[in-house]
Amino acid sequence: MPPPSSVSYPVKFRKFQQDHSNILIGRPAERTGPPIVLYNKVFGEFKDNFQNRRLSLADDVRKETMGLMYKAQDLYRSETERAKAMNESFQDILGHLDNINNADGTEVDSLLQSEADGLKQGAAMAMIEYKNEIGTGSNDPTIQGGFVYARYWSQSEV
Repeated sequence: MPPPSSVSYPVKFRKFQQDHSNILIGRPAERTGPPIVLYNKVFGEFKDNFQNRRLSLADDVRKETMGLMYKAQDLYRSETERAKAMNESFQDILGHLDNINNADGTEVDSLLQSEADGLKQGAAMAMIEYKNEIGTGSNDPTIQGGFVYARYWSQSEV
């Protein structure tokens, strides 16, 4: 599988999707997998709660979320500077984040890991890839994100 940053240009991704069928992110529309809510009930709960205007949130959750939103809206000189600021907020909310180097030398900017009791091993709960500003590169971040997950999970060491 090619590095996510190199194949996430729309022209290259179109060619990849013609030759392969393993990146199921709805691009093109017929390339989709089962609904995500089938994998774990938490996805269905998130979908329901997202629409619930009466959902109660703790004050500390609101405060940390607003801090994260302000950092996300700030202007940064570089992707590295943005990643540092955003990781501080994410770590306040989620806990420790790791930087991961894949077996092939590519890397995931930040990874939230947890022990999966059913698997009896670590599991990637969230993978974070940063871009400094939308539109500053010519690759599509949604395509790159799909490849980051696929590449990470397709390693034999995971």
